[in-house]
Amino acid sequence: MTRKVGIGGGVFDPIHNGHLFLFSECADRLNLDEVLVIPAFNTVHKAVSNVSDYDHRREMTRLACIENKRFKLCEIEKDLGGPSYTLGTLRALKNEMPDTELYFLVGMDNLEKIETWYHPEEIVEEATVVVGSRPVNTVGSSPVFKDKVRFLDMPLMQISSTDIRDRVKDGRPIRYLVPGTVEDYIYENGLYK
Repeated sequence: MTRKVGIGGGVFDPIHNGHLFLFSECADRLNLDEVLVIPAFNTVHKAVSNVSDYDHRREMTRLACIENKRFKLCEIEKDLGGPSYTLGTLRALKNEMPDTELYFLVGMDNLEKIETWYHPEEIVEEATVVVGSRPVNTVGSSPVFKDKVRFLDMPLMQISSTDIRDRVKDGRPIRYLVPGTVEDYIYENGLYK
């Protein structure tokens, strides 16, 4: 029997409840066996100086995965080394799990940027791209993606890692934006000050 595995990747600086809601909703509605939650090792879309150390982001991701038995921290991008490209990650996972259907889980914000990614037309060949969002009529400006993306209608959650970092810096609360374990980790380690 073919396994169905969701791939939830991101910088996760920090991982937050919006990410977790998307992954959970996709897992339930697509009947996924598990969701691999993958913190980017060497980000290519953000300035490296603005991103927290990988070990902090990995640990926050690990803590966030504890509450859902289908979530599993995956460090494949660290194992691969070099820049973290979605295409390379998906291909490595397919090599490790050849009899598995991969579902790449993204929010609408990431889908809007997909055409700027490394070989986006090949990403949609390696995995089913699933977008958690209100339905939309167009996907970027390219027809390449229109028939290759699956939309799941779900509530929009206006939570961003940038806002969370700003809130910590300004001394404002982040409770209910991140799991309690992640909140504790952020304050215990003096992140985002």
